[in-house]
Amino acid sequence: TSEDSEPWHIYTDLGYYSVELIAESQNCGADTLLIDSIIHVLNPSFISTIGNQDISIFPNPVKDKLYINFNKNLNNPMLLNIYDLNGKIIAQKDILSVAPGILELTFNRNKTQKGTYILRIQNTEETIFETKFILN
Repeated sequence: TSEDSEPWHIYTDLGYYSVELIAESQNCGADTLLIDSIIHVLNPSFISTIGNQDISIFPNPVKDKLYINFNKNLNNPMLLNIYDLNGKIIAQKDILSVAPGILELTFNRNKTQKGTYILRIQNTEETIFETKFILN
């Protein structure tokens, strides 16, 4: 249930979901539309992390800044990508090497909408870290 003008929901279980829309007006009362099984979740959007335990992010949810914590040296070139849930690249950064510490990413709120995003860090051979985060 939401009273937001643009409501959204994170589905954590597989399955089919129905959507009910209730439009209310002081002048006309309420009208309801129910569409059964319109959403089919194949890959639930829970917050999960794969890969390197020497990399972590905080905070989650994010307001304007996302911090990536590296616990050890990573000397290989890496590519950091942020994707929306449709697979579109929102941001990209080349990283030549990393010393232990924190990398700060700032989001331009005029260009980036709130929602769930995927952070993926890859070296030349594989994905070494991937997680989802929420931008509020």
